Amino acid sequence: MKIHIIDDPNKAIEGYNVIAFNNLDEHFANLSNNSCEFILANNIFDYVESKNIPEIIQKLLLKLRLNGKMSIGGKDINLFCKAVKNGLLSEHDASNTIAQCKSLVSYNFVQNIVKQLGLKYTTQLNGIHYEITASR
Repeated sequence: MKIHIIDDPNKAIEGYNVIAFNNLDEHFANLSNNSCEFILANNIFDYVESKNIPEIIQKLLLKLRLNGKMSIGGKDINLFCKAVKNGLLSEHDASNTIAQCKSLVSYNFVQNIVKQLGLKYTTQLNGIHYEITASR
């Protein structure tokens, strides 16, 4: 099974089971452990508080089957600050980003959690956004 965890179901990728961020716990309660071959949640950390990130990663890992992959990500605080300081992101856009995100954590923070869980991973950076693809 492939799932796409997203804020707007209208933007979902065809062929994936869609889970909205605001109903994550409810959907996960009905989803069997070790049932997902791929979990796409490339903006998930924009929608959860930073203190909950380790718990969210562990919940995703429980649903991932052996040799399964998950793609998780969000906006990096260090890349964000650098973009604002260097004029790559206007004050207006920076303000909107802050208002829309529940957390801005560094990709190193997330990488360390993934590493502690014993997962193999790669990281991609694009502007202020990071995406970590981890496999079980």
